[in-house]
Amino acid sequence: MENLKVSREAGGRVALLTLSRPEQLNALSSGLLRDLEQAISEAEESPEVRAVVVTGEGRVFCAGADIAELRVKSRSEAAAYVKLAQGVCNRIEASRLPVLAAVGGIAFGGGFELALSCDLILAEERSRFGLPEVKLGLIPGAGGTQRLPRLVGRNRAKELVYLGEPIPADKALELGVVNRVVPEGEALSVALEWAAELSERAPLALDVAKRVINQGVQADLGTGLELEAQGIALLFGTEDQVEGLSAFLEKRAARFTGK
Repeated sequence: MENLKVSREAGGRVALLTLSRPEQLNALSSGLLRDLEQAISEAEESPEVRAVVVTGEGRVFCAGADIAELRVKSRSEAAAYVKLAQGVCNRIEASRLPVLAAVGGIAFGGGFELALSCDLILAEERSRFGLPEVKLGLIPGAGGTQRLPRLVGRNRAKELVYLGEPIPADKALELGVVNRVVPEGEALSVALEWAAELSERAPLALDVAKRVINQGVQADLGTGLELEAQGIALLFGTEDQVEGLSAFLEKRAARFTGK
C-alpha cells in the first residue's frame, strides 16, 4: 500500500498499521483512507490476527484531513470524501477485533476522529488532540461531533469543537479521551504490549463485549442489561467458554481458538 505500512507483531497475532505520509504529517488523503479500509478488512479476514494497532510514521500521529486535496473538491466530492472517512471510522469501531491507537505528537481533525473510533488510545506526553475545523469554516466530519459528546459529554465536546483549540495529553486523560499517557517514544511499544495481551484473550468474548458496550452506551439501562444478558447467552456453549472455565478450574492458562 502506497500510504500505509502493514506489518505483523506478536507472532502474527497483532496487525500494525502505520500511517505513512510523513511529509504531509500523515494527513488522511482518499488513498490513505482506502488503504486503511482494506487493511482493516484483511486483518478481520485473517484467522491469525487477534488485535490491531494504528499509529503514525514519524513524530506525528495524524494532522487530519488532506487540506490540499479537499480545497479543490466540489461540494459533492467533499461529501463523498466525508462518507469515506466516516465509513473507515465506523468500520474500525464495529470491527470484531480490538483496535488500539498509539498516538505520538498531534492528532488533529480527522486524526483525532480516527483515534476516537479505536477501542483504546495510548498517548505520549507530548501529544495534543484537537478539532480545529471551525477555524477553516467547517465542522468535524468523521464522527467528531458524535463520538466525542458520547465520550466527554455535550458541553465539553462543544467547547472543543467551538473553540477549535488543542488539548494536551494530560487533559485528554482527565476527560477520559485517552486510556494512558506514557513518556515520549513509548506509545507504540505500550500499545503493542496491550495488543499482545489482548491477543491471548478469548476472541469471541472480546467481540461480544465490544458490541455490547458500544450499543449499550447509546441505550437506556434496561436495554443495555438485556444486551449484556444476550451476549452472555451467546457465548455459553462455545469452545472458548468451555476452555476458559476448564482452564480456571484446572489452574492453567487458557488456550482460546475463537470458536
